[in-house]
Amino acid sequence: MRAIIEQDPALSSIARLELVGWAHLIWLAAGAVRAHVQRRKGSFGPMALSDDQLALLDETLEVRIETREDHDAYKTIVWVVISDGEVYVRSVNGEKGRWYQRTLSNPFVAIHVDGERLEFRAVHVKDPDTIQAVSDALRGKYPPGGSLDRMTREEVLDTTLHLEPQS
Repeated sequence: MRAIIEQDPALSSIARLELVGWAHLIWLAAGAVRAHVQRRKGSFGPMALSDDQLALLDETLEVRIETREDHDAYKTIVWVVISDGEVYVRSVNGEKGRWYQRTLSNPFVAIHVDGERLEFRAVHVKDPDTIQAVSDALRGKYPPGGSLDRMTREEVLDTTLHLEPQS
């Protein structure tokens, strides 16, 4: 646009201002459209859960995780914890867990809790400090004993998943 303005001496200064103004408006509108599309695609990062939703997940001992394989949806009961305001799950059966295997092939999952369906993208956690924090959150939320011991075994730690909200 600037090249057109500079190359045409016949344009009055008012016409030049109008062209610059219109070009600026078009540039702003295009930026807004790009931002909207990027948000819809999730390229600005995950959405956030409300404080009420986080509290509900934190207080609920068991939730249903919905995973998909082909066109079929499956729901399985899992434990969920909140650590540093983030949502995590882990497979008690390690890599053999069917819901975990389906999540690896399709990371878009939903958590069903108290009549709500919350959508997430599951991301494998590799950071040892985060894995330890999730184990600590499990120990703080669930009673000691058999099930908790199974959830904190060394062989299942690698199935820790961070659930990033999607809607």
